[in-house]
Amino acid sequence: MQAKRGVNGQGRCPIIPLLHNNPLLLLFLVAAVGYPLGELDRSQLDYRRIVVSNVKIVGHRLRDLNLPQHFGAIVTRIRRGDVEWLLTGRTVLELGDRVRVLTRRDNMQAVTAFFGDSYHVRSVKWTC
Repeated sequence: MQAKRGVNGQGRCPIIPLLHNNPLLLLFLVAAVGYPLGELDRSQLDYRRIVVSNVKIVGHRLRDLNLPQHFGAIVTRIRRGDVEWLLTGRTVLELGDRVRVLTRRDNMQAVTAFFGDSYHVRSVKWTC
C-alpha cells in the first residue's frame, strides 16, 4: 500500500490555486499566521502591530468598530500581555492591547490614529 502524497493524494494542495488568484486572501492568511511578507508585494497592502491607546474605543467589541467599512482594515490577531491569539468579532478591546492590522498602505496612518498607537496613555480618573 502506497501512502498518499499531499492533501488530495496527488501531491498538490487544492488551496494553492485559490491563493494565487486572490492576493488579498493570501495577504490576510500570511498576516494571520504571522509569517513575514518578505517575498510578497506590499506596495498596496500592508500590516503592522498597533497599540490600543484610544480610550474612546476601549471596551468596544471589534465587530462594532466596523473597520472593514470605515478603513478597509482587518484585525487578524491580538496580543494582550504575553498572550497572542486569533480573535472573533466578539473580542472586546482593552487598553494596551496590541492588534495586528491588515489594510491598504494608504489607510495605515488613519487606522493607526484610530487605535492611538501610544504607550503613553493618560490615566482615566474614576469617581464613585
